[in-house]
Amino acid sequence: KSRCSPVRDISLLFSAPALTEDMKDSLRFSPPLPRLGEDFDPWETTGSYSRLFEAHSKGYAYPVFLPFQGLRANTEYRIQADAATVQDEFGRPLTRPMDIRISTDHLPPDYSLYKSIPVLEKGLDTDAPMLVTNIQRVDIRYEAMTLDGKTLPRTVTLPVSAPQDSTSVLPLGIRRLLPRSSGVILGEVATQPAVSGRSDFENWFIAQVTPFHVHVKFGHHNTLVWLTDLQTGEPVPG
Repeated sequence: KSRCSPVRDISLLFSAPALTEDMKDSLRFSPPLPRLGEDFDPWETTGSYSRLFEAHSKGYAYPVFLPFQGLRANTEYRIQADAATVQDEFGRPLTRPMDIRISTDHLPPDYSLYKSIPVLEKGLDTDAPMLVTNIQRVDIRYEAMTLDGKTLPRTVTLPVSAPQDSTSVLPLGIRRLLPRSSGVILGEVATQPAVSGRSDFENWFIAQVTPFHVHVKFGHHNTLVWLTDLQTGEPVPG
């Protein structure tokens, strides 16, 4: 039995044009669609438009999209409706009650570097996060630059322990990668399982741990540089 992808559009197909707004209140979902708050409506971003101006082709099916934010991954749904409550744009009801079962698949492996150029203040317990979904581990290949110079390329593996089909925050441990308390990391991430369709640019990051904030104003004839201590906000002489 094929399953529907929870990250792609899922729709009900009708032989005549129908509007989401006309039937969404008539569809009964089991389990019910989630309510994330009193003001949250899972149908809010799911709209439709009249198709009566289009020429009809024999055998064409008209989709009515289900709420993208409402269907959970790896879940079997039963969708029911009384025949009289579901009508097409001509006002014609269904010939029999609706009783459909669909199943959603697991979320595909995915990740996102929250910031590709994070700047961390020296002396604080902060880190650069990575968002992961259905990822088992992350390998970071990196080089570090400090006052002692550049290190040789190294690789560190970060195991991921998170519930399936949920998005979790994974700290990259930037400070642990540096041999000193401040410096720069040039790194590339690789995941297991691998995520397809990613460009090389999306895998790279440059992280910095520093006590300073640098503001540079480039001019045609000269350049001005302001150096500020992040902890005190005071100018740094030099």
